[in-house]
Amino acid sequence: MDCPEIHGLLNRLPGRFKIICGVHTSYPEHRAYVKKEGFPPRIKCIVTPSETVKKQLKNELKAYKDMPINVMPNPVEDRFFSTANNHRSGRDISIQRKYIGWIGRFDRTKNYKEVLKISEKVASLRDDVEFIVVSKPRSGSVGQLFSEINGFRERVNFKWLPFIKHHMIHNFYSLLKESGGCFLSTSRGETQSTTSLESMASRCPIVASDIYTFKELLEDGKCGAIYKSGNLKSAVNAINRVLDDKTYRTTIADNAYNKAKENFTLERISLKWKELLESFE
Repeated sequence: MDCPEIHGLLNRLPGRFKIICGVHTSYPEHRAYVKKEGFPPRIKCIVTPSETVKKQLKNELKAYKDMPINVMPNPVEDRFFSTANNHRSGRDISIQRKYIGWIGRFDRTKNYKEVLKISEKVASLRDDVEFIVVSKPRSGSVGQLFSEINGFRERVNFKWLPFIKHHMIHNFYSLLKESGGCFLSTSRGETQSTTSLESMASRCPIVASDIYTFKELLEDGKCGAIYKSGNLKSAVNAINRVLDDKTYRTTIADNAYNKAKENFTLERISLKWKELLESFE
C-alpha cells in the first residue's frame, strides 16, 4: 500500500502467488489513492504493525469492510537484544554528558520543530545534556534547515548527523543508554515506530509523545515515559524524570526490553508470518 506503483505488476503474477497488502506508512496522503483506485483484486488481506493503525484503516477503508486486516508487528534484529545484555553497572564515567537521541525526517509528521523547542528548554534548565538529531534533509530544504538549526547550536549542546549506517545503529542506542540519557520521539504519526522498537530491545529508555501508537506500544507509560504532544512542560518533566530517577528509568527500560523480547524478535515474527500464510492454504 505504501508503494502503489507495484499494484499493476501484482495483477500479472501467476495464480499460485499469495498477495498481501502491507501498510507501514503513517502519512494519510500515501493511503488516499486506495479510495480512488481500489485494491488489486487478488489481495488476500492487509497487514499492518499495530492495533492503532488497524482501527484507522477500518475507518478509512469502509468500502472494504470485508477485507481481513491482520496485525503483524515489525521485527527487531538480534543484535539490538545483544546490545541490551552488554550492560555495565552504572553510568560510564568516560561519557561526560547524558545524550538524548532523536531520529526522523525533518517534516511536520515527525515533528522535528518540537525536538528543537524541547532541546532549548532542557538546555536552559541543565548543562549535563546533549541532543543528537539524526536526519537526512530533503533536497531543496538544506539551506533553510542549516539556518534554523545553527541558531540552536549557539544556545544548545546539539549535534546533527545526516545518517548513521544501519549496521552501526545499535551502537547509537547503546551510547544513549550508557550515558544515562534516552531516546526521544516527538512524532505526530507512527504505524509502530522501528526506532522505538530498537530502543526497547536495546534497553534504552524512551520518552515519546502521547499519540495512540505510542500509548499502545509503551502500554500507557509502563514501557516508556509519555508526554503530552505540544506541551513543552510535559515533555521536559518526562525527560528529567527519566534522566534523574534511576529506579524509574531502569523499570521502564526493563519492561520495554521484556516486551520486545516476547513479541518482536525475528523468530517470533517469522512464526506469525508462517501462520498467516498457512491460513490461506
